[in-house]
Amino acid sequence: MSTSNLIKTYLEHVLTDFKKNDWCDMNNFKLNTNSYQLKVNQQRYILKYFAAYFCEYYHTYSETLKKAIEHKISNINIMSIGCGCGVDFYALNCMVKDEHIECLNITYTGIDAINWSYRPEGAPIKSVFENKLFINISADDVANINIFTFPKSLTELNSSELSKFGKNIADNNKQDRIFFINSYITDDSSAGERVGGIGKFKNVFDELIKGGYSTEGDPSSYTHLTEGDAGLSKNFDFFKIPDEVVEQVKNLKSKCEHRLTHKHQCQSCNIDFWPMMKGKYLAYKIFEFVRKK
Repeated sequence: MSTSNLIKTYLEHVLTDFKKNDWCDMNNFKLNTNSYQLKVNQQRYILKYFAAYFCEYYHTYSETLKKAIEHKISNINIMSIGCGCGVDFYALNCMVKDEHIECLNITYTGIDAINWSYRPEGAPIKSVFENKLFINISADDVANINIFTFPKSLTELNSSELSKFGKNIADNNKQDRIFFINSYITDDSSAGERVGGIGKFKNVFDELIKGGYSTEGDPSSYTHLTEGDAGLSKNFDFFKIPDEVVEQVKNLKSKCEHRLTHKHQCQSCNIDFWPMMKGKYLAYKIFEFVRKK
């Protein structure tokens, strides 16, 4: 299956399930762990963000694996923290296939406090998804990891817990070279003050430096993929959201079966939304840390 067809088929599958749900549960939806306890909110997240974030992770994994190959690292162990439905894993699989990266032995571990639905099955890359709290990531868990990914999760993580995580890596990781892919939440990547989570990573950064790692990266810096309001299809030829998805989610209130019976609740209803289509909503940073000899 081509990358564009995977995105299309996946979104259509989620949309079919979404249509069967009670959308009132989405009212006052917020991007946090508590919201994702509800399957309808998982579906909302996927329909809104999956295709856009797929592009970002496709790009960042491509750039990171190129660096690994340059340094002759052949065994790649990835830990994705706050992996959700596994959108970064879907992107990783497609990128490896599209770019014919056959020289690497890759394993992937997805960590999330919530048991998300719609995770991949039968993918070529070896994977495991664990329902685990961030604070419960152990020394053994991080020992052999050489790529840590934060897929939009930094804003939700506690600063002191991030410091402990950084120390855990500094004390127990056995790799001489490790990478971080940090994906930040933003509504305008051209404005640094609107990029969330950058300050949080400094807790990890400082512990790694104290623990004997060096890097040329600046913990307050970030990168964005496209200029201005450019659509993601300008940079990624596989980016396409099915028309049916767009038409469905932007007009949910008019389709809701409760709109006549729950009038008092409907006055504050905000369940309509649009899928993310522009690059200005993507901000990321790839860090490379090297252990001092």
